[in-house]
Amino acid sequence: MAQIPPDIQEGIKKLGEAVEVPTKSLVMRLKEIVETDDTIKTMEQDDFKIRYAWALLYREYSMAGKAIDFYFSPVSCPRVREITLKGDKTFVGDVTALVQKIEKSVEGAERVLGPVTYASGTFWRQGAKNLSGLMKGRVYKTALIAKENKWGITISSDRAGFAEVEHKMPDFKEFYNKEIESKNVQITIGEMDLNKSDNGTDIKVVQATVIESDVGEKDGKEYGRYIIMDDSLVGSGSNFAIFVAPKDVVWLQGSIIIFGGTIDIDKEGAVRWNNQFILPTDLAIKKDLIVKPVSEKMEEVDVGEVKTEAKKEEKKEDVDFEI
Repeated sequence: MAQIPPDIQEGIKKLGEAVEVPTKSLVMRLKEIVETDDTIKTMEQDDFKIRYAWALLYREYSMAGKAIDFYFSPVSCPRVREITLKGDKTFVGDVTALVQKIEKSVEGAERVLGPVTYASGTFWRQGAKNLSGLMKGRVYKTALIAKENKWGITISSDRAGFAEVEHKMPDFKEFYNKEIESKNVQITIGEMDLNKSDNGTDIKVVQATVIESDVGEKDGKEYGRYIIMDDSLVGSGSNFAIFVAPKDVVWLQGSIIIFGGTIDIDKEGAVRWNNQFILPTDLAIKKDLIVKPVSEKMEEVDVGEVKTEAKKEEKKEDVDFEI
């Protein structure tokens, strides 16, 4: 392990104060950069690895351009992939989240928070790569390019960084019941070709039975897939495939699931569904998890006390600057 140099420790603290992100979250992001950046992997000196990573971290927060500050909570696992674009390899990622705009008051002293809004979009390059470590339901602070639609926001970035923060956002099921269910956007699979989406948040909802759920691999890359059917397909012998992040394949055959996404129609008239979220109904069965055995000592740990201590440490900003 290497110690973050004192001057960079001070720089991280000052950056945290300026962008209102906990120092601990910025240190975690710095560690992530050190572990994942391809250029850093070729370096030999630990000190310069850290300095290079610090430059990248600072760049994420100081070169946002027209980006807007948001609280950001993914509602599904981001789908990130490496592609070849104009002969060069780069990253592209799709993500859907609940976001809350952060502004300053006229006096500049207090934060003014906008309403919690549905957002979806495609990220590129480093911004897409940074999506990989995000957890569904966690809350992060970030800066994004945003475009308001009739309903919802289209988001994007080629450099956004994400720092986890303590901020209350609604549970997505709660948001769905209040903001989406009443929009009357539910359709059948058979009606997909009549419901092309106008933009990235013009979502449609399908409630369907899972007849197969699996994780596969093509060209060395994993993908998740649900094969589904509903009453509009019964008797036709056909089905429909929905592709998701592998980590989102958690529901068994026979489960009735709500899938939300947008629809595009290609030149041949084929339906292209871009899945944005998954919600189980009361008739959904989760796949069994493999639970590793734990020692008797670990079984005796009081989880409540551990959580309490963790909260105390966060308030004190007791930051470990070793990476």
